[in-house]
Amino acid sequence: MATQQTLFSLALLALLALPLVAAKNARFLHWYPTYGPDFQDILTNNCSVSYNKYLKGTGHLNKACPYVVDCILTNTRESYKANMASASVVLGLTPAILTLLGCGTAELSLLSTRRPFLSICLAIGSPSVAPVHTFEYSNPFVILQTKEGRRLHSRKSALRKALAVTVQYLLAFAAIANVATVSYDLGVKSLFNFTCNQAYLAFLWAFLAPAIQVSGSIAFRLRFKVVDIDAGDGRRKRGRFVQRLINEFSPCSTQGRSSILWKRETTFFLIWSWTVSAVAACHILFGTLAFSSLLFIAVKDALTVATRFIASAIVCRAILVFELSGMRETTLIEEERNENLRPLLASRHTPGSSISKTSNESSHAFIPTIRT
Repeated sequence: MATQQTLFSLALLALLALPLVAAKNARFLHWYPTYGPDFQDILTNNCSVSYNKYLKGTGHLNKACPYVVDCILTNTRESYKANMASASVVLGLTPAILTLLGCGTAELSLLSTRRPFLSICLAIGSPSVAPVHTFEYSNPFVILQTKEGRRLHSRKSALRKALAVTVQYLLAFAAIANVATVSYDLGVKSLFNFTCNQAYLAFLWAFLAPAIQVSGSIAFRLRFKVVDIDAGDGRRKRGRFVQRLINEFSPCSTQGRSSILWKRETTFFLIWSWTVSAVAACHILFGTLAFSSLLFIAVKDALTVATRFIASAIVCRAILVFELSGMRETTLIEEERNENLRPLLASRHTPGSSISKTSNESSHAFIPTIRT
């Protein structure tokens, strides 16, 4: 048994080390279009010796890669270098800009109570994590607050329901594909000046974001509990899994009513939320460092890259806002008090009213309009 475990461990280590020693020397093969032909001419006419040495090296451990970079930069016009420096500013600001336009952790967590797969797709398609202030997560009373004059969703048309779900998933998948291709191109067509051989850093940054979003959503979920109000006999017969599957492919505005119980903070929540906030800040720092270090990319190409990232974030945000507006029509909110639980929704709620308020000496809460 011990021998088998040893062999398995060695095989696993060899498998993990394989990309480091057997990777192809794929740098300097593809370029962004603005300066690509010029860099290729320099590589062919001025840097052939250093490039041939690079080709004889070994993948991610190739020590000749920086010498090729130095040779290309030495023979590059100063105006090109100035343009690339400006491009690094544009790219370096992109991660911070995305945090302002992308999906919020608390909002994704609320959506995951109804449509978890869609919330994961939106997290992947919007590669940004906005760090919250330590221990401060958005209150669902605020997120699900209704406003006067807000247009209610249609619950009658099955065609509209199917069309809405189809469009949502198509847009979400398109956003994911867009982020993946842009991140891949950044690694293949440009280089990170602090690690010449690594081409995956942009891809790593983009797909670390959903992992952090999921962790933040779990932290936020520690603060509330969801109760299905319309769990009638028909829903019970279908089973919990089948009902969740039906909900996944139904807009939130057409689903049954549910109640969210907002619970008090726990020590575990405080520790987890602080950790997620710190990791989110590190993610932004990592993205800024990686993107601002990119070489061989012009301002025109950098603007295209930033625009594509921003487009994915805006699309995912639009889908999220649409679904949250539907949740406002079908979700009740209760808050856990010091001694007992007090429902914040009046037993009789007048249809069409925008906001109901229940207040005591210490707090105020907003109640969304619930459609029956």
